[in-house]
Amino acid sequence: MPEAGLPLIIIQVAITVFCISTMAYLVRLDRTRTSMLLFLNMAFIFFMNLGYLLELISKEISELMVAVRLEYVGSSFAYAIGMIFVLHYSGIRLPRPITAVIISWHIFVVVLVWTYKYHNLFYTKVALSNGFFEKETGVFYSIEALVVLTELVLMVFFSARDFIYAQKRKSEDLRARRLVFIGVLTSVAGQVLFAFSVFGNFDPIPMSEALLAFFFLLAIRDMGIFSGKNLAHDRIIKTLDEPVIIIDNEKRLVEANDSARELFQSVRKTKEFSHLLDERLLRASEGKTKDEIFEGGRFFRPETMVFGEGDDDGGTALILFDVTKEHEHIEHSKRLREEADRINSTKSVFLQEMSREIIKPLDQVEAINREMRRFAKEDRVIEYSNDIKNAVTRLKETVSGIEDLSRIERGELSLSIEPFDLGELLSNVVNIARPLIEGKGLSFRLAVPDDLKKRLLGDALRLWQVMNNLLSNAVKYTEEGFVALSLLLEEQPPFDGKKYYLLSAVVEDSGIGIRKADRDSLFEKFRRIEEQRNHEVEGSGLGLSLAAEYLALMGSGITVESEYGKGSRFSFSVRLEEADDD
Repeated sequence: MPEAGLPLIIIQVAITVFCISTMAYLVRLDRTRTSMLLFLNMAFIFFMNLGYLLELISKEISELMVAVRLEYVGSSFAYAIGMIFVLHYSGIRLPRPITAVIISWHIFVVVLVWTYKYHNLFYTKVALSNGFFEKETGVFYSIEALVVLTELVLMVFFSARDFIYAQKRKSEDLRARRLVFIGVLTSVAGQVLFAFSVFGNFDPIPMSEALLAFFFLLAIRDMGIFSGKNLAHDRIIKTLDEPVIIIDNEKRLVEANDSARELFQSVRKTKEFSHLLDERLLRASEGKTKDEIFEGGRFFRPETMVFGEGDDDGGTALILFDVTKEHEHIEHSKRLREEADRINSTKSVFLQEMSREIIKPLDQVEAINREMRRFAKEDRVIEYSNDIKNAVTRLKETVSGIEDLSRIERGELSLSIEPFDLGELLSNVVNIARPLIEGKGLSFRLAVPDDLKKRLLGDALRLWQVMNNLLSNAVKYTEEGFVALSLLLEEQPPFDGKKYYLLSAVVEDSGIGIRKADRDSLFEKFRRIEEQRNHEVEGSGLGLSLAAEYLALMGSGITVESEYGKGSRFSFSVRLEEADDD
């Protein structure tokens, strides 16, 4: 019978078998970094206990030292891997260089133990006494003891920190954290008992390490804390900044992450998730409302995800996205828009009033100019009078355009739909445009149908203004070549017993053309393209803008085609109803 005693040997055999069983259990878990670290830790604990078992049954010093060597393969690495495991479980990743230094040190210690015969660095003397290992130690033994102590202190600190934090949060993984902390304390207890020789020559450290693994296994069994599914749960759901609340089919709270607990009083009051939530969260989880939830001075937009529909363990995940900044931005934009509308309305009223005030003296100037022309006999005076007439006409057109724009911005401008003669409208357009075009030395190309004696329903004044503005714009930006006006009248299918025509107009020129970069700003109010190049061109920059606004009221728009340096082509189409003969 070995001198160590049969009871101790039986205990050590049981612990060694337990280590093998634990390794078999760990192999069946999802392969995550955490589970693999725990498996490695358990493997080294197995070697530690197997080596110590061989020590207990050794009869010769040679047999004893084989067992010691095997034990150190386990014990030296068990503490290192255990520390790395606890740090990883606590969310701390050691830098690779530090990990490499730790592992290298323990490899060095194993080498020292295995080569003890050739130096006194680790053991200075070894012996077998009453079935137990006795030794005298060297300097590196003391250093190894200090390293192991440091690893134990780190394990205790971080496992205690996690346990205390979980207790304060009343976290659902509190039991698992407690078990991990108890396991680490068991390891420390083994070291303390060995240091004070409480059990005589018997070494309780291998047993305490096995108990550490036992408590870890309890945590795994109860909470599944090392499975891939639960690790994903911890790392994704629990660490989300957005509040996440999971509700079962009975409308009871199942789980909530820290963000939700900190935000909602109804969530953080309870340890057990068995009470009903407040009405806002229930309505949001049922999809009955998409209204924002205001809580803690912030706005949240609720989104739901139903899982396990029809199952007993099914329910709904309610995720609350913080839209406070978006909400503040919308409110700020709303205030800016209201302020802009107020300013725009004030500006429109001001422009309308100023237009009326300007028109009055212009009418007086026009009347005086007419009287002056009646009595004028000198050619120079008549020429000046014509200049005054043209200037007043342009100014009145500009003021009238500003007034129209103000009314359009306020939504007060409407079309005057009346019967008009298309031929007469064209004649008025041509009579005004021809002198301008030919007076600048340009060719006027006119292409219209032979028969334009059609009476249509529409706003003749606005149509005239559109064509006149397009032709005036073409003349302003054309120095040589031509300006062309083409009209096409096409009969449309009757609708509701009424006859309709599509009037298409094209104004083309051989002028300076328009760059692609200027196309988007072409119809902006008071904007003239290439201002520096065209600074001598007369006009307020309202012509095209007004034409586009008038056509928009008619349900149409302007199409622009242009080649820079070669000319431009403006076209539009409006659908007009045929007027009754009477």
